[in-house]
Amino acid sequence: MNIIKKLFLYLKYKNVDFLFLGTGSNYRQYNSRYLYANNISIGNYSKILDYALLDGVGGITIGECTIIGPKVTILTSNHNYHEQQAEFLPFDNIMLKQPVSIGDYCWLGMGVLVLPGVNIGKACVVGAGSVVTNNVDDYSVIGGNPARLLRKRDPAIVDQLIGNGRCVGNPLKNQTPTKIYR
Repeated sequence: MNIIKKLFLYLKYKNVDFLFLGTGSNYRQYNSRYLYANNISIGNYSKILDYALLDGVGGITIGECTIIGPKVTILTSNHNYHEQQAEFLPFDNIMLKQPVSIGDYCWLGMGVLVLPGVNIGKACVVGAGSVVTNNVDDYSVIGGNPARLLRKRDPAIVDQLIGNGRCVGNPLKNQTPTKIYR
């Protein structure tokens, strides 16, 4: 990384103060934005890629070894649009805040949108372009708009990989290079 890029990223993020930032985590991208960073926790060896938008007003917790893909948006608040409670249309000036939690060893693909109040379990994969509107059970692979269950991952195999320290981005463990299958 050249010195100009390092200086730019340092200056951009020098005042970003997360609630918790784990060891080996990487969040410093040119175009990512963190609103209310003091309400965002990022676990060890997690990575947030380009153009991510994390709106932490309601609180965001990201687990260990989790990859947040490019252009992912995580929202934790919404306008009150319930007609029985709203004073205005189409929505009220009241913001409803709900925390979002993303478990350990998860992968959110490019362009995923996570809505307020969602909990994504351990070792989940969320397909690119998905809109996550409901909670996701551990070891789930989901996709679509709204996201739905595509399949379950084998917990025994996933837990064995976790036990062996097979976390992308963890330099302390031996890792083989990425294999490209054709």
